[in-house]
Amino acid sequence: MSEGAERIAEVAVPILVVMLCGWLSMHFKLFPAEALWTFNLFVFTFGIPALVFKGLAQQDLTDIDWDFALVFLILRLFFGLLAAIVTLVVRTFDYPGEFILNYIGTTWINTIIFGIPMLASLYGPGVAVLNVLAALSSLIFQLPLMLAILEFRKVWYPREIVTLDSQTRKNSSVELEVGKTENKGNGVAEAEISATTKKVIPKTKRLSSVGDIAKDTKNQVDLEHADLEGMEDAQTKGFPERERLPVSCKIVWNVVRKVFTTPPMIGIILGFLYSFIVVHANEYTDFAEPEPAGFGLYLNNFVDFFGITVTPLATFTVGMFSYGRLHHFRNHLLKNIIFIICKMFLMPLLAVGVCFWLDIDGIEARSAVLIASLPIALASFSLVRNYYRQEDVISVISAQIVIGTILMIATFTAWNEYMDANDLFGEIPSDAMYIPRKPKK
Repeated sequence: MSEGAERIAEVAVPILVVMLCGWLSMHFKLFPAEALWTFNLFVFTFGIPALVFKGLAQQDLTDIDWDFALVFLILRLFFGLLAAIVTLVVRTFDYPGEFILNYIGTTWINTIIFGIPMLASLYGPGVAVLNVLAALSSLIFQLPLMLAILEFRKVWYPREIVTLDSQTRKNSSVELEVGKTENKGNGVAEAEISATTKKVIPKTKRLSSVGDIAKDTKNQVDLEHADLEGMEDAQTKGFPERERLPVSCKIVWNVVRKVFTTPPMIGIILGFLYSFIVVHANEYTDFAEPEPAGFGLYLNNFVDFFGITVTPLATFTVGMFSYGRLHHFRNHLLKNIIFIICKMFLMPLLAVGVCFWLDIDGIEARSAVLIASLPIALASFSLVRNYYRQEDVISVISAQIVIGTILMIATFTAWNEYMDANDLFGEIPSDAMYIPRKPKK
């Protein structure tokens, strides 16, 4: 085993053990079921914003080379276009919903929770700024785009919240966990209380419980049997003219509100403000590593108290989440395999080409490839859970989170070993530590 592989294992193996502890805690009922979402909510509301803020606020962002952030914007644009093409080629009743599923399954990278400790094992704590830069296009571009499409879908496809695909049409009933969901901010944090028993609810009963927008039940239509040519008429029935007119404004408002009240986005905004106003304009660098001083020392300790909880608590949460969901992978085997290949092989492979194209090399280029190979984040499940009711969609995303996290050690190590063996992006000493580079003149 190479030195790089050993350093990765020193971080990755404990991550898997902590996941196992989370799984065992659910198996032995050490925590109530709602604790899973309470832990997730804490990480999302306090931990991740603290890490994002620190990664940005410790830098003079005017001296950062932004090509690294551009790499992930290009990756998300490319896979978004690919997801759109696949969605159009494979005819489906729910084009917006299918597109978002494909987009999440191939691009929603776990850049912060697993990305920071995994990269830091190779290149030191200073590399965290690259994880934050990689996450920027996710929060500034991908999340608003997905929320806009999902809000549009919620308005014009009200019955599509309940599955209408061919597979579930064959089933007269579906098994649902009785739960309570609480939306927070952009809908990526939720609290779910699972009952000790499960109920089998007929599909007709599920259909009647959804579609809060179409309040005039006299005009409700059976969308399950609506053909594609008549879809436009079917979707607009039950929407009075006065309600249809401001729909676009409501969608824009919902997207803006959810994006800018997202805790990680607040961390980004505060990080930018601190960097531009305090670090750049006033040349105050006492908050910067490796030796914070004065007020910067207090600020650093305060932020670290939240930041150090992210990886262990989120990893434990993923372990809790995996309990009872491992079978979801084989239930939709082909789609899950395709998503795993796209996310953990094709995306890092494309990142190699983009780095060569943008003339990025060294630690930054290798970090871009390694971040691109990480699995999708737990937040993707919460997003899907808030906008879908299709059990197959929820199963696919939950399988991607669990299986992707389990495969993370192998894929992350394999990509690092491949780049080391071929001196890809130049020869990097084993003890090299990352220092943010200046922009090219």
